[in-house]
Amino acid sequence: AQANLLKDLEDPYNLEDPYLVWCKYHDLNPQLHDLKHQNKEVKLICPQCYERFPSSMGGKKFFNHMRDHKYSSYKCICKPQDDNASSEAKHLQLEHWHWKQCDQCSSAVQPSKYSMHLFYKHKDKMALQCYDCCKTLKSRSNYWDHMDKHHAEKIMCGCTNIIFRNLAHRKHHIQVYHKKEKLGCDKCYFLCSTDAELAEHVQEKHVKKELEEKAKPSVICDICGQEMKSKNPAILKDHKARVHDPVLVQCTQCPGKYTAAGLKQHMRRCHSEGVCNICGIKVKQLIRHMNVMHGSVESSKYKCEYCTKVFHYKHQLKTHTMNVHLKERPYKCRYGCDMAYNDSSNRNAHERRRHGQRFTGSVLNKVVDEGGPPPSAVPTLPNEDPLSL
Repeated sequence: AQANLLKDLEDPYNLEDPYLVWCKYHDLNPQLHDLKHQNKEVKLICPQCYERFPSSMGGKKFFNHMRDHKYSSYKCICKPQDDNASSEAKHLQLEHWHWKQCDQCSSAVQPSKYSMHLFYKHKDKMALQCYDCCKTLKSRSNYWDHMDKHHAEKIMCGCTNIIFRNLAHRKHHIQVYHKKEKLGCDKCYFLCSTDAELAEHVQEKHVKKELEEKAKPSVICDICGQEMKSKNPAILKDHKARVHDPVLVQCTQCPGKYTAAGLKQHMRRCHSEGVCNICGIKVKQLIRHMNVMHGSVESSKYKCEYCTKVFHYKHQLKTHTMNVHLKERPYKCRYGCDMAYNDSSNRNAHERRRHGQRFTGSVLNKVVDEGGPPPSAVPTLPNEDPLSL
């Protein structure tokens, strides 16, 4: 790649932008703004003078350096003859590289950087507006990340029906399953060059973290007695806001009433409809539908340790393992009877049918305050058929 790049840079009649030539020979996407979003990492070394450059600012210094080589050596029949270096460079930019001339200062600007020029040079606060979703960003890094994400969503790698969750997912997939230039972690999107680096990453970021997480005390709601899935105390605050807020808000699209936090979740789950472009059906959760119904094995993150099945979501793997392999029933009736289930929703249904209502912290407090019997002695509704749940 470097040899071909050097040949084109030294050819005075090759009038291509060195940036585009560099991307072409290194098999990179010139439409992505940030080098970290490319499918692979390439060292920034000038093939003419061997000077090295950092990848900060999207490699701006490196590409401008290569362009300086081209400005001083190119030849064309329409080149201005006034021996003015700046006008010769501007001629190459506007006439051959098809850069855009700023309406306010007459500078020649690379088309993909024109919004950035308006934002920083002319203080146009609306310049960093996404042309796909009309969202306005407030910084260069946020704008680059946002635009690159849109661009990556439009590119498929050739695998059937893969839905990339983000740029890191796409880069990980391309490297691990196609280019195979790097090793990838099967639990996250980390990439590295050696087995030793990968082993160190797994130990530090996953094994050690899992052990630390298990050592933390459980977080239990003091109102309903529910144990949080995460042991982060902040989750309890979110749970109370979502479940126990006494103020309910009416949904504008259905008769349901929810807490302010619960309404956001309800709208996302029940009213964010879309049409699948593969099977044509209208679904409430389009991304989830694409993952579950049309996703490929490579895009599935959670693998069963007992069989070859893979799943897109952690709770699917947990339910599969519990039902198919372990045959466990960890969700016991909290009123103290002998019934146990493999799913919390079935346990809750049992409590409502057999004991009159789902067990909560308020039920326990009521029994204790009234000096009544323990939960196991609370009267039950007769003749519940477990198979009817």
